[in-house]
Amino acid sequence: MSFGVPLSSKGNARPGSTREVVEKVLDARLRGDDTRLSELLSDDVVMRPPPSLVASPLRNRELIVSLLAGRVIASVMQPGSVRREVGGIVCEGNTAVVRQRLRGVLPDGSAYDNEYVWIYEIGDDGRVRYIEEHADTLYAYRTGIISPSMQAELECGT
Repeated sequence: MSFGVPLSSKGNARPGSTREVVEKVLDARLRGDDTRLSELLSDDVVMRPPPSLVASPLRNRELIVSLLAGRVIASVMQPGSVRREVGGIVCEGNTAVVRQRLRGVLPDGSAYDNEYVWIYEIGDDGRVRYIEEHADTLYAYRTGIISPSMQAELECGT
């Protein structure tokens, strides 16, 4: 399986389609663009991190924007080392499933390399209303990418 596949239909997605909205979200995430992410998320967006990380869905929109923009990840990796790659996007109706890989260098110099699956649901207003994240959280804990303080911050953001 290869990663780093370009967004194959970029520029070809129907305006307002689920794929177009999700590609805009992915682009904003790659650029760390809080403003654009805010425009693309509904006012009542809900994000469900992996259940092993946080028991309750997140409903704090500002926290969700910050997480998607990479503020938390950037704070636990060496500056400039974070790389996100899209492995594929599958859409059906108002739902998109995105396979991604996150790589970076941890403060101790070791490599971080984890695969993620994100599920996005688009509301009637054309903005993301629900986000679900799946990842190997045991690996993330073992590498130190998820600390007890980070988990506590996420739990307070519900």
